[in-house]
Amino acid sequence: MPYKGKLGGAAIETSVSIALENAFKDYIELNRRTIDWQSQQSAFKARKVLQKIKDLAHRRKLELLTLYTIDPKRLKKFNNLIVHT
Repeated sequence: MPYKGKLGGAAIETSVSIALENAFKDYIELNRRTIDWQSQQSAFKARKVLQKIKDLAHRRKLELLTLYTIDPKRLKKFNNLIVHT
């Protein structure tokens, strides 16, 4: 069940979030192979997937920041938290 957050809306699935989820699954499998079989090739691939996860996480962070600044429902909900000086 996807996380709906405090606003109770539907989770926003994008291509970056799906790619990040798949990269995590790949890393878990490669990490298991590295530990179980002492595989150097799996360790190399796992390291490459970690680099991919880092890049995808950064892209997802930027994506979420833009979603939270554009969505009017979120702006209305959290507008009282913004301090105007």
